[in-house]
Amino acid sequence: MLKRLLPVLILAIGVAGFMALRLTRPEPVEAVAQERSWRVESMVVSYGEHVPVLPLFGEVVSQGRVNLVAPMAARVAERPVQEGQRVSSGTLLVALDEADTLPPLRQAEAEVADLEAQIANERIRHDNDGDALARERDIVANAQRQLERTRSLVERNLASPSDLDNAGDTLARARLTVTTREGGIAEHPARLRSLEARLARAEAVRLTAQRDADRSRVLAPFDGIVTGIQVSPGDQVAARGALLALYPPEGLELHARVPQRYLDELGEWLEQGEPLTAVAVGSGQRFQLERWPARAIQAAPRRS
Repeated sequence: MLKRLLPVLILAIGVAGFMALRLTRPEPVEAVAQERSWRVESMVVSYGEHVPVLPLFGEVVSQGRVNLVAPMAARVAERPVQEGQRVSSGTLLVALDEADTLPPLRQAEAEVADLEAQIANERIRHDNDGDALARERDIVANAQRQLERTRSLVERNLASPSDLDNAGDTLARARLTVTTREGGIAEHPARLRSLEARLARAEAVRLTAQRDADRSRVLAPFDGIVTGIQVSPGDQVAARGALLALYPPEGLELHARVPQRYLDELGEWLEQGEPLTAVAVGSGQRFQLERWPARAIQAAPRRS
């Protein structure tokens, strides 16, 4: 009997719990419809002339900037100028140590002097060979006559065959001397040209050393402003090593990068002759757009 009533009892308890929870639940808040709204900001509008502004970043450059370098490896002896200093044409900018710049010049000068002496000696030798050749030919003629006299004496049994042999040897030696002398004279033009070629090469080396020695005292090529100093007195610089730069105070330009999407529009205004002006933030300096670089035109071809 209890087993039959247990399911009914459980079901009754469940129904009673559900009814209790339903009676004690909170009442839902009644939803009220609200009208939609937007946040707006107002401003005063006034008539006027306005132009679009394109912020750009650029740098001031000089087309006349000159980078000065060392003509040879040497130690810096002097650098009497400072960064940003205005200098006149011919002002000493950097001086290299003469202990490094003069030895190559002295060596080149010595090589030139040695070859000049060799050329002078070759010409003297050639003149002496000419004089000696005339006398040696006379000796050959005398040896030839002596040989003929000795042969005549031998035929008459007035001289021994050994005397004839000695006379023949004397003539042969005389002829050999003449042949050697004639060969030396014949080689003179070739020896002279070789020495003159070596002299020309040594003279070129001397001129190069003289040029480098002159350039070891770096002078301002024009009136300008010193910038980009790379060395100080006592520094050791390599050949073609950077020393400093110089640029003229006039002809400065402002180079700025323009986004590619604006190139066509700005190019059209530039072709129409419309003034395009840039104003530097802070200083208020004004710049006039004059031209596009060729690489910018190639990078952004016009659309048809």
